[in-house]
Amino acid sequence: MGALVAGQNVEWGSRSVEFRAPAGVDGVAALAVNEQGRADAPERLIVTGRPIGGGIALRDNVIHVDLDVVDDAVQRVLCIAYTGGPRPGAFDCAIGDVTFAVSDPFPATVCFEVYRRGPTWKLRAVGQGYAGGLPELLAAHGLTGSAIPTAAAPPAVEPDQPPQPSPGPTVEPLQRIWMIYEDAARISAAFLSAREYATSRLDDELSAAIADPATRNTPAATAASNSAHQRHDELIARARADYDRDSTYLVNELREVDDTLPPSMASWKSPAWRRRPEAGDAVRIGSLSNAELGPLSIPFCVPAPLRRPMWIETVESSAAVPVLTALVLRLLAASPHPAPTLDVIDLAGGLHALSHPLAHRMVRPVVSDSADIAPRLKELVDAADLAEMRLGVDGQRSPASVVVFADFGFGLPPEALGDVIALAAKSGLGSSLLIVGENNWDGTDSRMRELSEYSQHIVITDGVMLDPWTRNPWTFVPDTAPEPGRTVSDLLAGMSALQPFE
Repeated sequence: MGALVAGQNVEWGSRSVEFRAPAGVDGVAALAVNEQGRADAPERLIVTGRPIGGGIALRDNVIHVDLDVVDDAVQRVLCIAYTGGPRPGAFDCAIGDVTFAVSDPFPATVCFEVYRRGPTWKLRAVGQGYAGGLPELLAAHGLTGSAIPTAAAPPAVEPDQPPQPSPGPTVEPLQRIWMIYEDAARISAAFLSAREYATSRLDDELSAAIADPATRNTPAATAASNSAHQRHDELIARARADYDRDSTYLVNELREVDDTLPPSMASWKSPAWRRRPEAGDAVRIGSLSNAELGPLSIPFCVPAPLRRPMWIETVESSAAVPVLTALVLRLLAASPHPAPTLDVIDLAGGLHALSHPLAHRMVRPVVSDSADIAPRLKELVDAADLAEMRLGVDGQRSPASVVVFADFGFGLPPEALGDVIALAAKSGLGSSLLIVGENNWDGTDSRMRELSEYSQHIVITDGVMLDPWTRNPWTFVPDTAPEPGRTVSDLLAGMSALQPFE
């Protein structure tokens, strides 16, 4: 079937899959996930130490998948290459006669995914990497690091002691943020569980106190009821005190971490925006909190450059400007190259408030005429091809670029859609594709739906996100442009690595 690029898919007619370990990695694994991309049990991970389950087997460092045996609840099987140490070099991987070159691997990389499409199966090249290795990959799909059979259990924490600080300089910023997020998820779940137990026990004890009609209105029943309420209140108070102690610790740790994060991950108030520029391997896209529990707010970050397109869902592109401005600014700041570029396709002019202050980052004018879309996309794809070639030949990265496509679908020539898909497939080589618009492609070109499924999505209104460890809900608030008084231009002016073009 030939070579694929990231995001490209092919029909898979065979009823079996064999994924061999690429050269240069320590091992391979498979993860079976549902339609929401979640694994519902540790047994969904097939890895050394758990080599068989649900129609998937690991033998001699080869993943074997029997598609006729895979559970109906499984919608995708992720084929993973991983290392136990630092990031590996670029490698080639294959399933059958389908090959895929992973040019920018991480300690854990999803190389391929086999997924259902109606009664048939398809194979897609993915190439999404995780700096935190298998634990971070599992967390992104609903499991914890304890799902890895060979992983040692973490040391127990004394009940009346806060968790010990995460190691600082030895942990990559993105990994440390995820460690704090996991701590926050667990202390929140512990409090909610204690509260639920206290309420359940109170109901049981009150029911027992009035169960006998003969003693229902006696002093003894009243005393039993009062004691039950007291025990309930004491349990809630202890649980609340434990949560407040641990959350205060995490709030302080986040404040300390914020001072050391690169700008792309730091808050807008961080000194990172005023000191010597520092590239980042991730960007903050929002924050997670639970107003019911308290002020603890966790930065939510994803790897940069974006491994997949980021789709900002909105009816009017102008409504997305605050979220989009923050994301663009952070992607520019994350670049290790001193001259990252910005391209904007905006036929309706809804993104003028973004493109105007960032005009000095644009080597080409905003595309405002549908006739100019195809030539611009062709130019961007050619540049991405050249960047891929340069990376493969001498390991040199081209200047990073951010491409913003507003009101996606509107005015897009049908013949240009292929170039959008090609550009999306090359995400991670240094370019990041941001798509702004509605996400409703029923009855239209199936390639639109495939592109949407391949993309990461942000809704500009606050939403709910379940954490991957305890499955408890958190309120997700998208990151927005800097507060009044600190404009985009002011922030960029303080970063010498982002000099205007001559």
